Amino acid sequence: MYIRDKVLSLEEIEEAKTLYDSLEKKKVFQYYNLFDLYRADIPEPLDQYSFYKTLLRYSGMETHIGAPYFLKYVPGSFTRAHPDNDSKFTTVTLIESENLVGGDSIVIAPYDKGKTPSRPANEICIRNERETKTPPYGHDIVMDVIPFKDGDTLSYGPTLQHGVTMVHKGYRIVLVIWFK
Repeated sequence: MYIRDKVLSLEEIEEAKTLYDSLEKKKVFQYYNLFDLYRADIPEPLDQYSFYKTLLRYSGMETHIGAPYFLKYVPGSFTRAHPDNDSKFTTVTLIESENLVGGDSIVIAPYDKGKTPSRPANEICIRNERETKTPPYGHDIVMDVIPFKDGDTLSYGPTLQHGVTMVHKGYRIVLVIWFK
């Protein structure tokens, strides 16, 4: 389950952009699930930033895990699908994008037999004998591209499989915060 929402005001988005522009960026070739992008950690104290205070209130959590950070995806960048097991709640805000081709946010969700209108709920798709005993219902097999516009915040819990498709052209800058 995920939520896509407008959480930050235009002023808070501008505050985040200005902060991003002022920070040192580190090239990331591979860091956990991140590939071929740039990362900039946000310096403490975080309560000096309006955008952080707004996202903390929105999360309903008490604090963040690790340093919140910005990621800049450029051609060749992507994030492999993964859950955020260490986080109770994650927010990803698209701060800015330009001429973006690829770089789509994706989620991999469970297959819910009740949400497939063309198939009766008692019918299953069988590839092999094992699937007659354990059909794919409830398994994370449905990939969905999340429409994501500048200023949108995507939020989700620790078990949602998510990632970012490879950027082919342009760039996108996101603000990532893990809460606990």
